[in-house]
Amino acid sequence: MDANFKEARFSGMAKSLLNQLQTRQITIEEFLKECGYWALRDDFDELRVIPLPTPPNTAAYQEYVSLPLQRRQRLDASFFQKNFEINEYYKQRFMVIHKNKATMGWLEEIAKYIPEEDYPNQGKIRERLLSFKEFFQGLNDIPEEVGKAKEIFNGEYA
Repeated sequence: MDANFKEARFSGMAKSLLNQLQTRQITIEEFLKECGYWALRDDFDELRVIPLPTPPNTAAYQEYVSLPLQRRQRLDASFFQKNFEINEYYKQRFMVIHKNKATMGWLEEIAKYIPEEDYPNQGKIRERLLSFKEFFQGLNDIPEEVGKAKEIFNGEYA
């Protein structure tokens, strides 16, 4: 490994692990396992489901969601410029969903590096992953017309 980590700004743990890997004191598998444990030890509390934002409590939003899907799709930009809270709500919702997808992916990645026989840590990860799966299952409880749109766009729903 030819990488030079002396100029990079890493924490003490990162420097130590990278140095051990670079000097072949540990294998890549051991390195990844230690990184997994490091993530569990230092960042696990931050790897939680972020709840969806609260929809706006405005007449315009109520009017918008009461429209049939085809009518909503034909609204022009001026509607959203006058009622910016609707667009802002959907932007926030989109960001939360994608942040949760990324966090869930990171948890799945960490689980690969923790040995299967480490039941306590694997259990923590599985429990947390279950909360993400419940979150995403809740997104599937959507009106029929939105479900049709979901089919049209190959299952992508935000």
